[in-house]
Order: sequence, then structure tokens, then C-alpha cells
Amino acid sequence: MATTVKMMFNDRDAILELAKDPEVQAKIKVAIVDEVAKRAAKAAQTALGETIGDAVNQELDKFNHPSARDPNNLFTRSGEWCQHVALKPDVQKKIRDHVRAVLTQQMDELVNSLPEMAELKRELAEQVANVKGMNVREMLKAEIERVVSKKFGGS
Repeated sequence: MATTVKMMFNDRDAILELAKDPEVQAKIKVAIVDEVAKRAAKAAQTALGETIGDAVNQELDKFNHPSARDPNNLFTRSGEWCQHVALKPDVQKKIRDHVRAVLTQQMDELVNSLPEMAELKRELAEQVANVKGMNVREMLKAEIERVVSKKFGGS
């Protein structure tokens, strides 16, 4: 079970001193990525609603104004007395595909337009380089020696 501690510092020097710790830096970067992800998700929800509405309106326009190129065969009807009207499965698929394509494009544009993207990419590249540069074998060996020494070495 993880414990979260939140502290507020008004002393700039204390903040800068804490920020020197690589673990603190990593947590700060994770918090930045989380915030960017939240903004992107909110924008995606808005874009999704607009995209779905636009796609449905386009299909309804085709239904209301049939042509030789787009005949009026978008709906299925069932029932004798009370006609149940539904979009045909292939039309539903077209709408889903259109929404997915537009949404993917809009999300890519949104994420790439965020001013933080260049900074995030650079920071993530640095973190990857740091992790790749770690000697895990030596770190593991040192930790095992510390634990063994503490357990069996007698303080």
C-alpha cells in the first residue's frame, strides 16, 4: 500500500535543493505527464462529441437528400404497425470508422501542439538514457550485501 505525503514549500532554495534528487525529479516529471494526459483526455472528449455529431449529421443529410451516388439505403425498418428505424450495420461501421479516423487525427494534432511536448520528449529521453546507463547488477549486488550485512553482520 503506497503512502502519499503532500508538502507545500514557500522557500525557493528548499524547493531547488529537493529538486536535485533524481527520484524527486522523476516524480515531478510523472506529475507533468499526468497533467498533460488529463488535458489531452478532456480535449479528446470534446472532440469526440463534436466528431460524432458531425458524422451523424453527414449521414442524415445523405438520407434526407438522396442522390444516384448516395441512394437512400442507410436505414432498416422493421415491424408492421410501429416502424422501428435503425441505421444499417454497414452505415454504423462507416460512422465509427469516420469518427475514429477524425478523432485520431485531432488527438495527434492536439498532443503535438502542446507547448510542453518538446520539453517532455527531451526529459523522457534523458530519463531513458539515465536508466540505460544504470549498472543494475552492481546496484543489486550492493543492496544484497547491505541486507545480508544488516541481517547477519550484527549491527
